[in-house]
Amino acid sequence: MSREKNLIFNSLILMLGTFLPRMVSFFTTPIITANTTDIGYGYYQLTTTTVISLIVPIISLQIEQSLYRFLIDAKDEMQKKTVITTGLSFIFAIMAVVGVIGIIIPIPIYPGIWKIVLIIYLFSEILAGQSRFILRGFSKYKNYSTQAALIVFVNFLFIFINLVVFDFGYLGIILSLALANLVGIIYVVIVGQVYKYYRPKLFDKLLFSDMLHYSLPFLPNNIAWYLNTTSDRWMLNLFFGAAATGIYGAANQIPSLVNLIYPAFNMAWMESAIKSANDSDREAYYLKMYRILFRLLAAGSVILMIVSPVLYNLLIRNSDLYDGFKYTSLLIVAVFVYSLAQFLGSIYIALKQTRNMTVSTSIAAVVNIAINLAFMPFFGLEIAVYSTFIANLSLLVYRLYDINKRFMKLTVNKRQVIFTAIVMTIVGYAVISTNIYFIVAGVAIGLFFVYVMAIDLVLDMAKKIIKRL
Repeated sequence: MSREKNLIFNSLILMLGTFLPRMVSFFTTPIITANTTDIGYGYYQLTTTTVISLIVPIISLQIEQSLYRFLIDAKDEMQKKTVITTGLSFIFAIMAVVGVIGIIIPIPIYPGIWKIVLIIYLFSEILAGQSRFILRGFSKYKNYSTQAALIVFVNFLFIFINLVVFDFGYLGIILSLALANLVGIIYVVIVGQVYKYYRPKLFDKLLFSDMLHYSLPFLPNNIAWYLNTTSDRWMLNLFFGAAATGIYGAANQIPSLVNLIYPAFNMAWMESAIKSANDSDREAYYLKMYRILFRLLAAGSVILMIVSPVLYNLLIRNSDLYDGFKYTSLLIVAVFVYSLAQFLGSIYIALKQTRNMTVSTSIAAVVNIAINLAFMPFFGLEIAVYSTFIANLSLLVYRLYDINKRFMKLTVNKRQVIFTAIVMTIVGYAVISTNIYFIVAGVAIGLFFVYVMAIDLVLDMAKKIIKRL
């Protein structure tokens, strides 16, 4: 099978297990926004982004990255047992220490028993992450997709119970996430038979040192990216309170729809990029895939902008959060730009140049924080939107420049970029306009753009999928 066909096939396998579950997760948003206050929704946003993006990577030291890579390199069952035992033993030990510290430290927005729930949620996120990477290391993509589906469906059920039946508010969301993660972990342990690979006597100090040496470079990159993606939320909370954070979180709901599809492709692309790193036509292959991705993402982003007014009204059921819609289009563009930068990040990983990846992410974080600090106190919430877009753009530009200078030529189609920028600007203004003629014209231009950019690619991929079946 060719690299392109293999990439499409692997993406589809992962997508089947993530698209429908993420759609279910997407439709939990109306339940959440209808049953939490704007302040409670802000607390929920801050909690989940902080736990997932900052605390979990720091505690785990990104050891899951080593589990994945070292399992791929493992030659027999004994080596797999040693890798899993060594990685998970470290995780269990660090969780015990963090648990004691967490019980001692007061957390005002999680009083009493709810602090224990928060700690359980933290641990469940850590273990769920390890389990996902173990499944990928075993190339058990069907189990990987099934676990993702199971977690989301169980989470939907518990959110309905905890918010609609018991009215627990944002605290109920955290409880639901913890319970859903635990169900997913149990699934991996039993169905994936991970318990067969954990043998405490096989802990290997030398292997642990090697695993740590591999995983640690991912940590500063994740911290920098956390600062880039969540510093605006924390500053909004600092300057204007949790209500502003809730509005900003609502504005991000439509752009986050890109996560329905792109993560599956990016996982498959990372594997393909690694396997092609030593091929003689590596440069041509990377450039071809970048240009295809640009066209598909651009078309998808414009479609998302066109349907965003309808989706926002369907999903956001709290009238206090309606102001967030006017920021949605620019945030969609920001996600589009970040997705391209993420594609380039996989090239860094394939070439084992994680330092360059961290440097670029750090620059973007500094840009984001600097803009927020300088302008947010004076101009308010919209600065968080502009800073996100500018930071993501700086990340993409730096990575393109760096890769072109150091490793290979990835030439950009400048006319295509300008065409895309013009159309996205027109459509972005059209969807928030009150002039019906401008709205119709903007939608028409957007649909024409989608046809020109993507129709041939979509038809070609459809033919390849049909042949594969």
